[in-house]
Amino acid sequence: MKTFTKNDWIAGLVLVFLVASCVSDDQINFPDTNQINITANATVVSLLKNLVSETDTLTEEEQCFKFSYPIILGYNNDSNIIVESYAGLLSTITAQRSNFNITGLQFPIEVTLKNTNERIRIEDENDLFELIDQCGYTSLRQEFERLFRQCFTFDYPVVVLDSSKREIPVATDQEFDTFFNRQNKNYQPEFKFPLDLLVGSNEISEQVNTYFDFYEVTDACPGCPQVRIDSTKISNTTYRFIADFQIKPEYELFWIVDQEIFPFVEGENDITRSFDFGLHKVCIKATSPDCLVGIEECKEIEVCPELFFVAEQEGNSTTYMFFGDFPEIQDVSYSWLVNGEFQENDGGPGGDNLFTFQFEPGSNNEVCILAEIPECVEVSKYCIQIDVPE
Repeated sequence: MKTFTKNDWIAGLVLVFLVASCVSDDQINFPDTNQINITANATVVSLLKNLVSETDTLTEEEQCFKFSYPIILGYNNDSNIIVESYAGLLSTITAQRSNFNITGLQFPIEVTLKNTNERIRIEDENDLFELIDQCGYTSLRQEFERLFRQCFTFDYPVVVLDSSKREIPVATDQEFDTFFNRQNKNYQPEFKFPLDLLVGSNEISEQVNTYFDFYEVTDACPGCPQVRIDSTKISNTTYRFIADFQIKPEYELFWIVDQEIFPFVEGENDITRSFDFGLHKVCIKATSPDCLVGIEECKEIEVCPELFFVAEQEGNSTTYMFFGDFPEIQDVSYSWLVNGEFQENDGGPGGDNLFTFQFEPGSNNEVCILAEIPECVEVSKYCIQIDVPE
């Protein structure tokens, strides 16, 4: 277990004073700690992380909400700081380090929403999570679910806290899955620190002591590749599938066609397959050093016959001949219909694919062929209009 040394405490205090020196005196102050009650939780850390990043910092007016200052933040060494402005908040967040970082704040706080200018009071962690959700910010749970077992796993045993803040010892993946699935949908992963993680394909052991440290691990891990699969129809039963993303050397890629696995051919990013009638599923599975379990992107296609026929009038009479004409005609049985009424079956082995019908002079008619194939969700049908002159 990591403990804070005298040097750690001194470094933390130096950081606080450095932050204070970067902004005016009325933007950051140091409170009387006897009057402070800090609530430490992951949701506070997630919210502050969403507010600022090194590459893209929004102005206060562009953020989803504004704090009503002052707010009081707590650090992992039990020191506190009063933040009086947005500039002071950004300086405080960006000055964090592994041995000195924000772990919580003092409730209640008030915020003003950007779109409505509504001022709301945040009483506790649950209210704070609702704010994260309302603003569309990424929660700790979303990051955890994206990267757990892909980029890192636990070095068991670990102790987690449930929705009621009870400590639950966990010794295996199965025990953790059982615990996690029993929590409500708003539950944010809570750990008893220090927490030992095994990171990457080499399972490098890393100890984290705060949620700031936890985010340091996740930030260093890009996670799974952004996989995209596209398709091109070559014929009614033949398709070409394309891996439409940048393929890097560290990726290990597989095609999965109706659960049959095919490795990627080096230098090629596509595969062509012909299918029987029915619903088919083609996937790409990708693994990498930061995506150990792998990710799948799939595309479903339904292959069914595209029926077609042509019509020919016998001279100037009201009699017409119809000729079935589509590639799968020897394999597909279908029916002829006139104005919705069944006339005869045709197609398949032994079918002549010819239908003759005499219409009433001056009538308007719809002639269709229809095939009901068990493997196809929808009925295949093709119709034409026959307008018979007087």
